[in-house]
Amino acid sequence: LGKPELCEQTSLKEQCYYLLAMESKDSNLCKKSNDPIACSAVVDENPALCEDKKDEELRGLCYHSVAVASKNAALCEKADLVATCYQEVAIASDNIQLCKKGTDKAECEAVIKKDPSLCESAYTPEPCYGKLALLLDDVSLAEKAGADADYYYHIALDTNNASLCEKAMDTFQCRAVLERNEELCRKASNRKACYGSLAVALAKDEEAKQQ
Repeated sequence: LGKPELCEQTSLKEQCYYLLAMESKDSNLCKKSNDPIACSAVVDENPALCEDKKDEELRGLCYHSVAVASKNAALCEKADLVATCYQEVAIASDNIQLCKKGTDKAECEAVIKKDPSLCESAYTPEPCYGKLALLLDDVSLAEKAGADADYYYHIALDTNNASLCEKAMDTFQCRAVLERNEELCRKASNRKACYGSLAVALAKDEEAKQQ
């Protein structure tokens, strides 16, 4: 909801400030985050700050984050996982030319082109289908994907289709969030996760009413 003061009520308030700084592009919030240097580097798109990281791996992670956020492929050469960085920048910037430097050229091109037929040529087709299932809200692609994510749950929420909850990992949580029904969370396999997701949904409803 863009309210920094709520971070003080969370159990991981430093991480909360970090995520909010990223979302709001407010580097002032980075001072209270769990990683002020990386946070400011990403929000202000200032890779020079990454040099303040003494640890080589953390410095590489910093460059990786800035590269993806700023869609600057040149920074990937300083990233911790160079090929992964190129893959993420390619997708973030819709730059097919960069796919050849990524971890999986076929998957990269499939996501950018939104073309499921290219997934068959990917090193591991299932995650490729999964990414496109979420991107396109396509149930048929979810059936080809692995178990990396609860695809049916996310598609159900995106499309407001409660019938898909029957195939979700937790039918009751899916229905509880879609129907805004707190009682259903009592039957969920992870009650806390259900109440948390429902709380977010209700907060967004309230925000929409105020707007």
